[in-house]
Order: sequence, then structure tokens, then C-alpha cells
Amino acid sequence: ARYGHTLSVVHSRGKTAYVLFGGRSYMPPSERTTEKWNCMVDCPPQIYLIDLEFGCCSAHALPELTDGQSFHLALAREDCVYFLGGHIASTDCRPPRLFRLHVELLLGSPLLSCEILNDGLSITSAIVTPIGPAHEYIILGGYQSDSQKRMLCTYIALDGVGIHMEPREPPEWS
Repeated sequence: ARYGHTLSVVHSRGKTAYVLFGGRSYMPPSERTTEKWNCMVDCPPQIYLIDLEFGCCSAHALPELTDGQSFHLALAREDCVYFLGGHIASTDCRPPRLFRLHVELLLGSPLLSCEILNDGLSITSAIVTPIGPAHEYIILGGYQSDSQKRMLCTYIALDGVGIHMEPREPPEWS
């Protein structure tokens, strides 16, 4: 079982693929003890590329992705996926992360590259919803720490240049 992951759709060179990243799963049976029987661990920090047309899947390790993470956000536009925030179980932290994954669906073998961007968000378990036809989104809620809810609202726009974020007035919370 896997949970806390994201599944995004990318389009490149007339092809479509699905990007699976992050998540948690149960500790392998060989490592479980009575005290840690139901413990969860972050899945390895790999990008899984799924091609439904040909029925194949490939796993990719990228040097920029050093930790597994869960409950992050993923937003895709054409051949790029942006990963924001997330929780790292091994260190119990929510670093302000932002990665841009670029996927080129070349004939035979895909080409993936990842870039660490500076203006990340420290956020987990938030809601992201589209607000227009042109890759515009609002991020609501989530958590900044185990005990601190994120009572902010963030506008996100994806365009050919990159990702743009700005704070917005949050709704009235009840």
C-alpha cells in the first residue's frame, strides 16, 4: 500500500505519460518488529514514469531528490511538474521545498532533469484547486508543522517561464 504520493500528467513531443512521486508505505516485513509492526516509511525518492499507451513503467533516480517525501503538492504544465513542500518522515520535517521536473518523452528512452528552485513552501496536506483555464491555482490550508495549521492562501500560476506564487486573502476559517 502506498499513500501520500502524487500522480501528474505530462505531455511531450506528442506523447503523454504519468509521473508518480513520493508517498509512504509500510515498513518491509523483514524489518518489522512487534513494536514497529505498522510503521510507515517514505518511499525511495524516485520518479516513476508510466506510459499507458505501451503499458510500461520506468523508475528514475535524480541527484536533486535526496529524500523521500509525502503529502506534497504537484502541479503540471506540458512537460514540467512542480513539486511543492512535503513531509520527510526520516527527519520529521517540512522543509520549504520547490522542485521543477522536466520530462522529455524521447523515442525509446525518456530524459528527465530536475532543478531545485528557491521559493518553496513549507506545507503538507493542502488542497490545491484550479481557478481558471490557464494553469492558475489556489492553495488552501494544510499544515506548516505537526501542530500548526497553515491558515494562508497562495495563488499559483504556471507559464512558459516557470512558476509564480503570491499570497492572497484567505477565506473566513471556521
